[in-house]
Amino acid sequence: MLIVPGCSKLESFPEEMGDLEKLEWLDARDTLISRLPSSFVRLNKLKLLNFAKVKSEDGLFFVFPQVNEG
Repeated sequence: MLIVPGCSKLESFPEEMGDLEKLEWLDARDTLISRLPSSFVRLNKLKLLNFAKVKSEDGLFFVFPQVNEG
């Protein structure tokens, strides 16, 4: 479980986030995160994402990394 709500200056997660193989919950509400690192696709155990009230400075809502089939 990774809980960072209210970290109003948090803009991104590091690429190493994909190494958190057992991560099941990610709560990043009320942050500035608008894009996830490409390693995010390796989080196979992830069950819950919360990005409620994410603020955007550039007008983008949210960008997920591209997942390639195969």
